Parts: sequence; C-alpha cells; structure tokens
Amino acid sequence: MSGKQLKIEIISGEVNSGKTTRLIQKINELNKQNYRIGGFISHSIYMGNTKSGYMVQDLSENNFYHLIHNQQSEIFTIKQGRFFFNENLFKELNLRIKLLLDYDYLVIDEIGPLELNNKGFYDGLIYLLNNYKNNLILITRNKLLMDVKNRFVKF
Repeated sequence: MSGKQLKIEIISGEVNSGKTTRLIQKINELNKQNYRIGGFISHSIYMGNTKSGYMVQDLSENNFYHLIHNQQSEIFTIKQGRFFFNENLFKELNLRIKLLLDYDYLVIDEIGPLELNNKGFYDGLIYLLNNYKNNLILITRNKLLMDVKNRFVKF
C-alpha cells in the first residue's frame, strides 16, 4: 500500500468572479509540467447578454455536455436557484469519475448547494474522498466555502 494521501485545493470566489478562469490558468500550468488532469469544468452559455446555462467540459476526453439550463424541460429537471440541472448527466458524470483515479489531478467545477444536499456531483465527490490519492481541486463560492470544507474536507 502506498503512503500517498489525497491533497485537496479549493478555489473560491464570488459568483461570476473568475473562479473557472483561475482554474483554467492553473490547469494550463499543470499541463506544461505534463501532469494528467481529469474532471469537469463548467463554461457559461449566453443568449445575447443573458446567461442561459452551462456546458460542462470533461477534461479527460475534451467533450462538452449541456448540464444546466435556465428553463425546465424533460432533460433539465432539478431546480436550484434560477437554473435547472440535467440529473441524468450528473449520474453519468459521477460514474465517469470512478474511471479517473489514475490521473495526477482531478477537478470539479463546482461544488455548490446541490452537492451540499447530496445531489449533483455528490456521489462522485464522496467516491473520490474515499478512493482517490492524488490532487483534487474543487471550485466553490465564498459563501459556501466553510460548509464545503466542513462537509467534504477532512482535516
């Protein structure tokens, strides 16, 4: 058994303050050092000047999926704030997380109210906390930082 232990880094900030941009800058630096990076980054979708949802980028395959929309439909069923989330896609992404344990770094953008209520990336995050032994980078909002730390980060 190796002595490696999970290292968790949290990038936090206000809503729309550039958390994902900071994450992408960090990923670019890590890529230059030839680290293997997996996980998920959220990218805003705009219709004109209005944010209409988010795409999630799967870093291991560089695929993009429509995860969040501002209108409810048969696909976007979980309501949180003003957005609706694709529950089936979350299930698929949480299963995918289990295939990423050999990556040097894993990222989840972001951990928020859904995860604090056992939804969204919750199942995948719990799996990583119990099984992953490298570097985990989480994104969250400042107002949720202490809740995320208390719930998911073991000191």
